[in-house]
Amino acid sequence: MIKKFYFTLALFMGIILAATAQTVNMSKSTTPIAKADGIAVGFGYGDRYATELLGIGNGKATILTAFNRVENIKGATLKHVDAVLAASYTDEDGAVVVLDKDMKVVYIEKKTIGMRYNHLELSTPYQFETNDPYYIGYLVHSTVQAAYPLGFDKKECIKEGSYIGIHAAMPEQGTSLSQDVFNTLDKKKNFGTLMIFAGIENAPALENMAYLLELDGVFNTTANQNVNAIARIRNIGLKNLTSEELDVMVDADLQKVKKEVLIEQGKTFELPFTVSMPADGTGTVTLKLTKINGVDNPYAGISAAKVYLILAENGPFPRETVLIEHFTTEKCSNCPAAEPSFQSYIDAFTKAGLKVSVIEHHAGFQTDAFTIKPSEDILDYLGVSFAPAAALNRIQLGDNGECAFFPRIEYTEDFRKMLKDQLEYGRVEKIEQSFADGKVTVKVSGSLVNGFDDDLYLTAVVTEDNLAAIKQAGAKGDFIHHDVARMFLSSAYGDKATVNGNQFEITFPAKEYDKTWKQENMKIVVLGHRVLDTTTQTDYEQHNVLFSSNVAWNMATGIDEINNEQAPAVTVRDGYLHVNGHVGTVEIYNMDGSFVTNSLAQRLQQGIYIVKTETTDGKHTSKIVVR
Repeated sequence: MIKKFYFTLALFMGIILAATAQTVNMSKSTTPIAKADGIAVGFGYGDRYATELLGIGNGKATILTAFNRVENIKGATLKHVDAVLAASYTDEDGAVVVLDKDMKVVYIEKKTIGMRYNHLELSTPYQFETNDPYYIGYLVHSTVQAAYPLGFDKKECIKEGSYIGIHAAMPEQGTSLSQDVFNTLDKKKNFGTLMIFAGIENAPALENMAYLLELDGVFNTTANQNVNAIARIRNIGLKNLTSEELDVMVDADLQKVKKEVLIEQGKTFELPFTVSMPADGTGTVTLKLTKINGVDNPYAGISAAKVYLILAENGPFPRETVLIEHFTTEKCSNCPAAEPSFQSYIDAFTKAGLKVSVIEHHAGFQTDAFTIKPSEDILDYLGVSFAPAAALNRIQLGDNGECAFFPRIEYTEDFRKMLKDQLEYGRVEKIEQSFADGKVTVKVSGSLVNGFDDDLYLTAVVTEDNLAAIKQAGAKGDFIHHDVARMFLSSAYGDKATVNGNQFEITFPAKEYDKTWKQENMKIVVLGHRVLDTTTQTDYEQHNVLFSSNVAWNMATGIDEINNEQAPAVTVRDGYLHVNGHVGTVEIYNMDGSFVTNSLAQRLQQGIYIVKTETTDGKHTSKIVVR
């Protein structure tokens, strides 16, 4: 649902084709097209085993073209072109086309192009006469106003090899296509790789080819460390790879990496390696894939790079926490369908080792019975005017600066990597709660890193989990809300903390809470940030969450407050807890107070845990160590 007419999602996709200045429509097919239809053997940059494809079309009656670039194939023979169209609706007039280096049509044969898999056999095989580049592909002539997508392999863009275009006239033998046709695959947009495969015989140059897609790793580290990194490599040649050689440049320091790893033909592989980091400074780690199977890689010039920062011992440290703010409303019919995406973010970030805190704001589109005013007050600071939406650590996500995005599961991995690159400037060490006369007072204390010279503000929010919806639009059957913002203990924009050296402390004044809220489902979420006021309202970088934490309602986080005297005996066996005696309920928390599980059937990772039990004698708290 959209309150204002702008799409923050465009900050990722920016989908405009330069050749015609026409907006492009995106569609997606989850049918295992390539796998089900058995893409024939041939050379192509796409993933012939793809099970999910994106489509692209301009929504108008027009001609769409798609090409793969090849070179050094003098004397080779082209016998067929195979193509996958993710969401074509009808059979259409089309053609197989070969262009030379000047984009002149040297071969064209009319063919019917249909939905899904197309095997386009040449009536007369075409023999390549030079080692100059050729462009091999097809065109589709759309005769109705509809989107006629080209098959795409998600976002793994082989931009030096795949080309698309939109133009108005059918090409003829001997004519040249406009250069503009080849400018439509914007190198910054990551449209994906075309699902075209050319059946070429006698082309040794196409046997050993690999493309470096990405360098992944967290290069913000302390001095002289060996950092684990990953090179994502696509084998685009016609043979399996068994040997890979990479050049790693840490500024001017060249580090050679050699691996003996199998990467099957047509597959993408995450190749692990280590990088030796310097003693100080900041710069760039640059990676190139120079040789494969002992021969020079035709795409050795392709590089991937990430910035590194050598952290001071008491300075900022790699991020350990993430705050997800989820914007929704019961009047939003699209919101229930977004719930699996939000859960996938939580799962992905947790798996990546980040401690996750979640706040669900019933704000951004329309109000409902769960809306509170402070949630509405922060909307302009985050650039939110729609639902469903989310903000991750309130980090600026695009060119227009806002922190919010639409829930798109495809971007989970991108967000994870982005967050792991962020730095953290402090830690919450204790969240203390006291209760009197139906009110709660919360005191938060912790530490800051050296060199943090700004004023520190903390926002504290009480949330409630497992809330039954009153009347949720777009939901079938019962619908449950999670992590709903019930009240702010601070102002919407946070309260200023007292800082003494590297320690901070703040006590939020006593505030009355609703006794009908289910306390076993409640948490207190705390986030640290810089000042939020009229001077910083559009300075989105200023809004970044410096650190965050959460604690269960009425749950002490200080180890010194744990009382084992009356608690049932809790033991650990191979990561599983065993509780002696008659116990009604069991709740397990991390040492920061975040809830882990209430099931003894869940195996726990190594660490220290707080176990809350309830027996006929009352409620008890104990501390256990899982080794």
